[in-house]
Amino acid sequence: MAPPLHHVDYGERCLWIWTSEHEKDEDDNPIAIGMTGDHVDDFHRCGNPRSEEWNCVSKRIDEVYKWGMAKTNEYRHAGTDLKITRDRDGDQVITVNQQYYIDMLTDVNIPADRLRDENATLSSHELAACRGALGSLQWLAIQTQPLLCARCNLLLSELVKYAKISSALEIQRMIGEVRQQPTELKFFKLKTAKSWKHITVVTLSDQAHSNRPGGDSTSGLVTLMAGPEAKHGHVCPMVLLSWKSWKLKRKAISSNDAEDHNFRVRLLWNEMHGAGWHRTPQVDQVAWAENQVRNTVGILGTDSKGCFDAVQVNESPVLGLSHLRSALQALQLRESMIRTNCFLRWLASDYDLGDALTRLPH
Repeated sequence: MAPPLHHVDYGERCLWIWTSEHEKDEDDNPIAIGMTGDHVDDFHRCGNPRSEEWNCVSKRIDEVYKWGMAKTNEYRHAGTDLKITRDRDGDQVITVNQQYYIDMLTDVNIPADRLRDENATLSSHELAACRGALGSLQWLAIQTQPLLCARCNLLLSELVKYAKISSALEIQRMIGEVRQQPTELKFFKLKTAKSWKHITVVTLSDQAHSNRPGGDSTSGLVTLMAGPEAKHGHVCPMVLLSWKSWKLKRKAISSNDAEDHNFRVRLLWNEMHGAGWHRTPQVDQVAWAENQVRNTVGILGTDSKGCFDAVQVNESPVLGLSHLRSALQALQLRESMIRTNCFLRWLASDYDLGDALTRLPH
């Protein structure tokens, strides 16, 4: 009989996990032995080669379909190139890049003499050329180039509002920069984490108030994975998992849901390792999810001392905040963090990586 197959319900709809029928962890959860990630006709597969159960699963997968091509250690998946190497200790390092896509980038289709007049208004043809070039950059920004993310997001608003040549010039600069210094993502073993439960998920977020046309605000966040020492504020290696830059729906200062992003990553991490598969439809799903994420530590980083003091220090009815809605959000955040093993940390602005996802570089 094949090992149990589980669908990851909350974290990723295209991810499937196999767990062992015989091995369990200290909390009586079945141990994950392998998984597949599916995207249209591209498939990832990984698992424990020393597990007889997983080898049986792999063989059955090979026999189910007539596969066109199979590659290991270096291949292209869903528009990104992956390469697996080894570090000095023999542990795997996964590198992800989009160099092939960057090599195909073309310049903004606007004559050079037009780009010299920064205050000129874009024609309809030039505006379409800018949008096309910005769309190409946005794909890179979302997939592998976090340093482009905020710039793409803000420039899109500027194009719609002002339609100036200065925006076209900035887009061309971004194309030149990514050609010269593209970012590669590296995923490596966090050696101080001896178990998947020792992982710490860190989310750093920030907001730039009223920095968009029309007075809208920009929010940005990054989520990283670190070892257990991160909980105590130690400087340590971290792996970048996700990033986001977007226009806030409200012009007023508000929550940017960084705690929700942190919660989602930890819940996915739990599901990937076989935790909680014994739940039933009768179980309170919210309580179940909160109980699962407690297996790992979450950290929210902010450079707002007022926000930190309101959530962590102030005990007055509205936490010392002048806006009732903000106070209610802060109270909800405080209670949620207590239930889910999450901690709020204040850090100086220079160390808040979320700041880089909210504004153009100086």
